[in-house]
Amino acid sequence: MNVKVLFEIEKNGIIATIEEYSTENFVNSYCNMLKGLEYQKDEEMIKTLITKLLAWYDEGSIDEALQCDYEPSRRKHIYTYRLLRTFVKEMNIDYVIPKKRKIKEKDTRNSFDNPALMEDLHV
Repeated sequence: MNVKVLFEIEKNGIIATIEEYSTENFVNSYCNMLKGLEYQKDEEMIKTLITKLLAWYDEGSIDEALQCDYEPSRRKHIYTYRLLRTFVKEMNIDYVIPKKRKIKEKDTRNSFDNPALMEDLHV
């Protein structure tokens, strides 16, 4: 599937998943900006916002989300994270994984080092 088509299909789900979880003003602002963008017209802005959202996850939010007791929520975040990683790869975005924030560990049943989490979706 074409990455542009995949983005248009998945954009609203990505936004809804992140907005449902995040209370961070900057992250919610990135989601709000992403809502009104179209890949054909706004490719550079989309790349920038995708990078910022992925960095938010990589800084520690994915670890926090995976500690949620509600299984469907964890699955939504894994899928969203994998989509963002796929977009970075398929759009040839230069991305450097940021330093992780310290978070309080609840359990390790969904470790960030889990190979299944780190897989890219196939476009």
